[in-house]
Amino acid sequence: MTLAEARREWQKFQADIHILHGRPSWLVRLLPVGTRRHRWVRLLVAPLLHDSPRQRFSPHESPLAISGLRAPAVEILRLDSLSIDEANVRMRESTTTWVMFAGPSDAEADLLQLAAVLEEYSPSSREVVLFAGDGSEGSPFSVGVHTLLSYNAVGRGALFPRELIVRSGGLASCVDPEHDLVIRLSEMGVSFHGVPLQHSLENAPSPHPSTTQRALRRRGITAEVLFDGDVLQWTVPGTPTVDVVIPTRDRLDLLTACISSIEQRCGNFAVTITIVDNDSHDVATRDYLANTPHRVVHHPGPFNYAQIVNHGVSEGRHDVVIVLNNDTIVSDGWLEALVPLATLPDVGVVGATLVSPEGSVQHAGMAAVPYPVELPYGSVHNLRTNEEVQLSRQQATAIRNVVAVTGACHVIERSKWEKVGGMDESLAVIGNDVDLCLRLAEIGHYTVLQPHVTITHVGKASRGANEPMEDHVRFLARWPFLTELRDPFVPRRRRAVAS
Repeated sequence: MTLAEARREWQKFQADIHILHGRPSWLVRLLPVGTRRHRWVRLLVAPLLHDSPRQRFSPHESPLAISGLRAPAVEILRLDSLSIDEANVRMRESTTTWVMFAGPSDAEADLLQLAAVLEEYSPSSREVVLFAGDGSEGSPFSVGVHTLLSYNAVGRGALFPRELIVRSGGLASCVDPEHDLVIRLSEMGVSFHGVPLQHSLENAPSPHPSTTQRALRRRGITAEVLFDGDVLQWTVPGTPTVDVVIPTRDRLDLLTACISSIEQRCGNFAVTITIVDNDSHDVATRDYLANTPHRVVHHPGPFNYAQIVNHGVSEGRHDVVIVLNNDTIVSDGWLEALVPLATLPDVGVVGATLVSPEGSVQHAGMAAVPYPVELPYGSVHNLRTNEEVQLSRQQATAIRNVVAVTGACHVIERSKWEKVGGMDESLAVIGNDVDLCLRLAEIGHYTVLQPHVTITHVGKASRGANEPMEDHVRFLARWPFLTELRDPFVPRRRRAVAS
């Protein structure tokens, strides 16, 4: 997409949001979004504007009719009444295309009805697992490989290609063979395609720690795995060396609070703190920088966050880089939970939950809805449609894959940072953090949110709310989320199935 096309898409997207929130179209035409005139008027009248309420949809809204669909050739397996050996024999000897796992109370008619709709979304290759997830969850387009280590996000409402299961070696004799199968299929590179359908089937069994322990051992990792109310919390061991990079200008109160919190919570990690100063003028700040025991890198000139961070990172040599805003306060156990996770070969950036000083959640990962924004805890709000989808407890509390995490706390292995060349300095103020996550994902290093690490974040305390439109335009020119790309992990509103 060219810059001109991206600019038009951005302005149209912003206009759509204004109109959605009840602002008249003639006003949007009179004050084009992103212009200086629009910004001034917005500052003057913003206190008088009231956003329209977000829509919460009933699960029974917009039913999907299935009359005329034929039940597919599916082998229904109820593992409560079959041994693993019996189930594997049935799959090997069957001539059906699909396999469906079911609970003892699931009616065959309901299973076949769901299977008929799911099969409509099947590609011609039939090498994809089609899933609607468990009934309580919003349904994403796909499921992340690290999310699957936390719980069976595919759930019971799923069609598995029978030949794929046979090729994988079939079901394993273990505590949770369904979850184990899903993880092994993901390790084979099998794709998972989510379909947002309501159903009343039983949920998949609760995950068992041994399933994830076994999966991590296959990767050469001995991890601690604990069951925590329908999800598994897994901790990777290790104490790699750490460079913490903190960009700053003035605001000594914020900087010293941030550094003090780090100094008190290094644990067994070797940590070097690098302060990158961008033209501090305050006398007390300059005096502190002249006398601090920590490394100070001076980066004068106009504010370019990506450039400042890249300079700071280049001065270090440690295994893992942590980029922190100067208005953050870290919590106990943060390094133990975040740093070793970033060293997994298929992990790119690791992030945490950010909360305000009052305790409200500012950031629980990011979602492209359709443009990337920070997620509050427990729900996803679509900017274009004004729809709000509630997350299940599993979706909200699991260590999971997200499209990106905020640059206020980025944890990344140095070798991966250097592989992609760090942050893109053409995105001076915003979008550089998301862009980094996306470029890493392109080469197989996926973004992971560790929701149980909480970092206090004042938010725009030292720089304000500056968001240059040109950064949005450049970002969209590279990552056309408004027209082509979609977030594979964001849950969507389900549609009921009606006969």
